[in-house]
Amino acid sequence: SLLYLLKKMGKNGEIVIDDFKIKEKLKFLPQIEYIKDKVQKDKEIIVNIKTEKTQPDSIRYEEKEKSLDIIIKAKKGYFEKNDISVSEPSLKYDLIFVLDTSDLDSLETLFENNVNFFYQTPIINIDHHSNNENFGQINLVELTASSTAEIIFSLFKKQNKEKEINKEIAELLLTGIIDCTNSFKSLSVTPETLANVAELISLGADREKIIKHLYQIYSVNELKLWGRVLARLKEDLNGELVWSLVTKEDFSKTNTNENHLEGVVNELIVNMPKTKITVLLYQYSENIIKIIVKNKSNFNIISALSKYEPKGHNKYFKIEIKNEGLLEAEKEIIKKIKENLDS
Repeated sequence: SLLYLLKKMGKNGEIVIDDFKIKEKLKFLPQIEYIKDKVQKDKEIIVNIKTEKTQPDSIRYEEKEKSLDIIIKAKKGYFEKNDISVSEPSLKYDLIFVLDTSDLDSLETLFENNVNFFYQTPIINIDHHSNNENFGQINLVELTASSTAEIIFSLFKKQNKEKEINKEIAELLLTGIIDCTNSFKSLSVTPETLANVAELISLGADREKIIKHLYQIYSVNELKLWGRVLARLKEDLNGELVWSLVTKEDFSKTNTNENHLEGVVNELIVNMPKTKITVLLYQYSENIIKIIVKNKSNFNIISALSKYEPKGHNKYFKIEIKNEGLLEAEKEIIKKIKENLDS
């Protein structure tokens, strides 16, 4: 929706998400197929040749099966290896919007592979999470907003762009709000949120269609997986902490995979009123255990598990443990979380 607004303002832009794969439930969104998984670099590469000692007489190239030789002939003398340097292709952007992200490390390889680009390019940071590190040159972090989508809608209104919000933009924004609030079950929903939702519906967003795609999508196999998760459900701290385990056999027997677990976590934390922290541990491979943590408490759980290099933010993040079994990982992680809650 932000890209739509920028394009209407005559700006060119692209959406990039690290390791992006379209979730089945989001395939109905307009133009989602254009989201890229890496930043686009300039197609030109520059070869720099020092000419203090000698000068090029001719330049030619020879194509080989999987390479290209560039042959430079000197007028006099000869070139040395240190006379030639190659610059990396430049990135073609002059401004970065980072959305719904607490810190740059959470962008994973997108940041890791382009550190200089992120440090040399102005950043506008838009988020609603309390642990946001305000890493941008401009930081729009609204803790009372239900979602980043709601903040974007507020930006539209502040720029007097409501007339430019068509059905597609309204539907994108409403999808963001509904998904982030678990269909308005989250405590972050405010009267202003509901007013914004009503306005988006009046602008053409189809709430019923969004709900159908986001929530009325579970197959028999997914429900079988849920049954296995619920059968192993454990609780502590008077029900404020709940967790469960998923084995490779569970995935195999139900013909599902790790992508089907997000719905389980959301449903558990929404439908168990006392629950503040939900943890789901699953066997990713023989020597890797992955863990999903959903947190609606005020405790800084992500810091308690920082040694595992969590990916995400304090309300929802993932970690992995190597060279441990499922039961050992369970004991270790639950102990760490309980220690943090008791302190």
